[in-house]
Amino acid sequence: MKNNRVMLVYADKGQVTIPQGILHLGTYLVQNGFEPVLLDTRVSKFSPDSFKGLLALGISAMTGYQIHESLKVCEIARSTSKEMPIIWGGIHPTILPEQTVAHPFVDIAIRGEGEQTLLEVLRHFRGDGSSSLADIKGISYKTPDGKILSTPERELIDLDSIEPLRYDLLSSSGYSNTNNYFPYIASRGCPFRCTFCYNRGLNSTWRHRSAENVVNDLKIVNAKYGLKRSVHMLDDNFFTNKKFACTVADLKLKNNLDFEWNGSSTIKAFLRYNSEELELFKKAGLKFVRFGAESGSPKIIKQIRKNFTLEDTYQLLEKCKQHEIMAVFSFMTGFPDETDEDRRQTFDLIDSLRSKFGSYFSVKTLWRLVPYPGTDVMAEALARGYPSPSTLEGWAGYGFTNTPRFPWTSRSEFRRLETINHVTRYPFMESTRFSLKALREKGADHLWELASQFRWKRRFFSFPLEWKIRSAWIQKKMGRGSI
Repeated sequence: MKNNRVMLVYADKGQVTIPQGILHLGTYLVQNGFEPVLLDTRVSKFSPDSFKGLLALGISAMTGYQIHESLKVCEIARSTSKEMPIIWGGIHPTILPEQTVAHPFVDIAIRGEGEQTLLEVLRHFRGDGSSSLADIKGISYKTPDGKILSTPERELIDLDSIEPLRYDLLSSSGYSNTNNYFPYIASRGCPFRCTFCYNRGLNSTWRHRSAENVVNDLKIVNAKYGLKRSVHMLDDNFFTNKKFACTVADLKLKNNLDFEWNGSSTIKAFLRYNSEELELFKKAGLKFVRFGAESGSPKIIKQIRKNFTLEDTYQLLEKCKQHEIMAVFSFMTGFPDETDEDRRQTFDLIDSLRSKFGSYFSVKTLWRLVPYPGTDVMAEALARGYPSPSTLEGWAGYGFTNTPRFPWTSRSEFRRLETINHVTRYPFMESTRFSLKALREKGADHLWELASQFRWKRRFFSFPLEWKIRSAWIQKKMGRGSI
């Protein structure tokens, strides 16, 4: 009897949301006769016995802490079954496949989209597929004598070939917040060329599921779970194609789906929509759109290849305000050769937009740049002597809270960039007063928001004692340590 049991793992800590990657893979495997078991370590416990009797183990990992948690899972799995193949996929193995496969807990790295590639790899191990891994496109793998080989790239799949997602594969009790916040992916890829984004070298072709299938998916989810608040479109750029986005909104209205929703867009792409189309989005329940403004400095905007001007930003917000759609902006600091004046222009732009557009303008945060592997900004950092990790374990602690100092910043400047990020994670543009009631209701968060507002108004980002205390407390709470 053939073994069809495969475990797909999403290993992380922190906020619990539906793990879209392994859910898409699991759905595709069910379509093709396999029996996937989905393990989300945020909501489900596991033991050595969890890995017995499996055909293979699949790991989905992004650069950073997911690698840390995934390696712990793999260590237990490998101790249980030394012969079971361990297959890694996701953004990090796609960008650094050979380095990933070099780790003893990785046998195969899937590059790019995983649905069809994983299916062919599993059929190979089950004995009814390709007789050689060399015949499977889109993988890097270790040979029995330890060599690392890579096969040609795989073509992108038709997103409509994936059936409605099998949410029954997930733990029934671990996602109690999904009624209020339901993630969904309608399209993949991004056609733009931002220097700090992994998509340029990984996923630059934008394509979408049909609008009819998108709305049908949401009808199924709404009937089963009762969406009470908002559908969160996780697409990098939901609004890239006007016909697609407007058809989704129109069909949502015609099918009486009354939940709210939100999505992401570039500034230029959203400016292409006229008043009639924006009114359609509003009637269809669109509450806010996420934009990457990144900087208030024209020099930096041009340098990072964002295809808009500051005038575009103001024009966009005029449209959003007119149609009562909130614009949620993210910004970033720490770009190569960014000056204090460039950052001042960003701060002033944020204050100006808030003053002019009020509640229709919101800031998600002002991130400190992270040079991720495969991006243009990482290539520039490496050229200037940036200490990039050379092993899979080395990337396990890499990310927003643990990034080596950039070659183009001093130590004090780098610490200020981190403080700016901390400050803007709280309602820094408000004018909150200390109160015992707020302290009782919010706890330490009330103190952090007061500190944020004090620092922002005075542009004072040195000596971040309170944020060091906060970071140490979070690290202890999360239990994050070294491998």
